[in-house]
This record gives sequence, C-alpha cells and structure tokens, in this order.
Amino acid sequence: VRQVIEKRAMIVAMEHYAGLGFTVEDVSASQSYDLRCARGSSQTHVEVKGTRAGGSEVFLSPNEVEHALRQSCRIDLIIVSDIEVHHDDGTLRATGGTKRIIENWTPNKADFQPLGFSYSVPPSEDS
Repeated sequence: VRQVIEKRAMIVAMEHYAGLGFTVEDVSASQSYDLRCARGSSQTHVEVKGTRAGGSEVFLSPNEVEHALRQSCRIDLIIVSDIEVHHDDGTLRATGGTKRIIENWTPNKADFQPLGFSYSVPPSEDS
C-alpha cells in the first residue's frame, strides 16, 4: 500500500512541476530527495510525501532533513494528502490527492518530534 501511495504522490508532483515548465527527473533511487526540477539555469530539489491522511504530519528521514538544511539550491516540499487506495481485482491502485506545496522549504528544528531511537546492542558475554 505504501508504495502505491508514494507512486501516486510522485505522479502528482511530477505533473505539477512539468506544468510549470520544469524539466523533471525522478532521482529518488539515488539521492536524498525525490525530484530534480530544472528550468533555464535554475534548479529546484523536491521532497515528495504522500499520505491517505490529511497531511498535517509527515515522516522525514535524517538524510532528507539534512539535505534541506544544507540548501544547495531551492528546496520544495510537496505533500499529497487524502490519496485514495482502491483494490481492483487484486491490484492496488491509488487516485486523487490534495497537494500542498511549501516553496523554498527550510525545516525548522522546533517542528520535529523524535519518533524513536536506534540502539546498538552490546555483544553478549558468551560471544
């Protein structure tokens, strides 16, 4: 389900930026952001988030936040909320979605809430 939601959000985001005249490239497999959008000599990196909920909160990885804080170029955050997931003959399909775009996004650390910690378990004495 998560992959179908993410794919739908990416489609909505790519259509949005292409409609504004950007050349849009999906770089999510190799970068810490999702889309590289170029228009003329300007470049925008876009972080895309998709959810079936209202979109008032989204999960960001440490790499996504660090990239946005470095601000090597303009960074936009696009949240596609209220995505509907359908089960058609055993196939998942996502439709709809309401987009919210935060242009020139600079994360404010006061807006983050830690959700957990990674713990390195010490080796057992039997090892």
